[in-house]
Amino acid sequence: MKKIKLKKLDQNVFYEKLSSGLKVYLIPYTKKNNYSASLFTNYGSINNDFIPIGEKELTSFPAGIAHFLEHKMFEMENGLDPFSFYAKTGTNANASTSFKVTNYIIWGNNNISENIKYLLEYVYSPYFTDLNVEKEKGIIIEEIQMYNDLPEWVLNDKVKENLFVNHSIRIPIAGSVSSVSKITKEDLYKCYNTFYQPSNMSLIVAGKFDQEEVMKDIKAQMKNKQFNQRPITNKDYNEPQKVFKTYEKIKMNVEMPKLGYAFKINVSHIKLNPFIRDLYFQMFNTLLFGNASLFKEDVRQKDLAVSFYTSINDVDNYKTLEFFAKTKKAQEFIERIDQELKNISILEEDFNRIKKVWIAAEVAIVDNYELNLDNISDDIQKYGDLIPNKIDIIKSLNKKQLDEMINSLNFNNRTTVIIDR
Repeated sequence: MKKIKLKKLDQNVFYEKLSSGLKVYLIPYTKKNNYSASLFTNYGSINNDFIPIGEKELTSFPAGIAHFLEHKMFEMENGLDPFSFYAKTGTNANASTSFKVTNYIIWGNNNISENIKYLLEYVYSPYFTDLNVEKEKGIIIEEIQMYNDLPEWVLNDKVKENLFVNHSIRIPIAGSVSSVSKITKEDLYKCYNTFYQPSNMSLIVAGKFDQEEVMKDIKAQMKNKQFNQRPITNKDYNEPQKVFKTYEKIKMNVEMPKLGYAFKINVSHIKLNPFIRDLYFQMFNTLLFGNASLFKEDVRQKDLAVSFYTSINDVDNYKTLEFFAKTKKAQEFIERIDQELKNISILEEDFNRIKKVWIAAEVAIVDNYELNLDNISDDIQKYGDLIPNKIDIIKSLNKKQLDEMINSLNFNNRTTVIIDR
């Protein structure tokens, strides 16, 4: 095991890449009583078009199959489902599928070795039959129909659908009734065998445990399992800079109109380290539109929106800057955003204040094993590894670099979606 010290923080991470290709990160705490474990694969809803392991041609799979696969992983051939197994020791289990990742998590306060070994057992033991696949379709179709009745969900999906022309991120994570109806057990095995190879996965454990014992148990569990370790080839969607649709109005039964206003920003020209680039985007968003911003105060004083939030997402060579609001003054709210983006002015003192806040947050996060696991997991998913010198990087940020990046951004490609009666 390699010992990695989180610089300027009182915490070590122990790392080893197993012979199977699985990357294991152990974060032991001596003063905690509980633990969490996260086993994730770099496979999400956007990975619909790829070359399956053992084949040579690009294949398109039904939308929503990653989410469907996540559901099916909780069904074992012996009839015992993981939820029942973990409930016997008071341990919790869950899973989630995002655009880019499928994550299986457990958390509890006892039986850590047994529980992690079972996590590895059920995730690496796929069991799909024609019967259980057909049964699951009904459950997921019902889930999709529920989402389709939620205005907030519809708004979020529509914004992404209208921002992108070719990329699969424009398709909802769960897929559609039509796409889910087409999924077969053969499809599931092809997706599983391609993306659930350990070389495409990471296991992170944080909390109270002995790292030597836990690593020993993980190795023993993985020892006799055979896996393919092959590069994965996903489709290049060749996404253009233009948006698919600039405006759409949707009728739904809502008490107050809901607005989605979003920008598609090409960042391929920015030559900064991706983590540093993302910090600058986060700073830009926080200072211009965060809780302490002049924009937020102006929106409140002029009653431009009852509430709003922003979101930044990464999609290949693009960043999306998305605004979601409850407002009866959609056009005024939009004009206020446009005004802010045309007259960007960030003060040196605000820039330095945010850096201090972030450094304090890193210190606080390390003291919470669950937050630290999530923090490190996010870094591995986005950048391929943990970042042990975050505080040094934050200190090195400079306003000139931020200003140069902001001045290079094009905010002309955007979409508006309104949901109203």
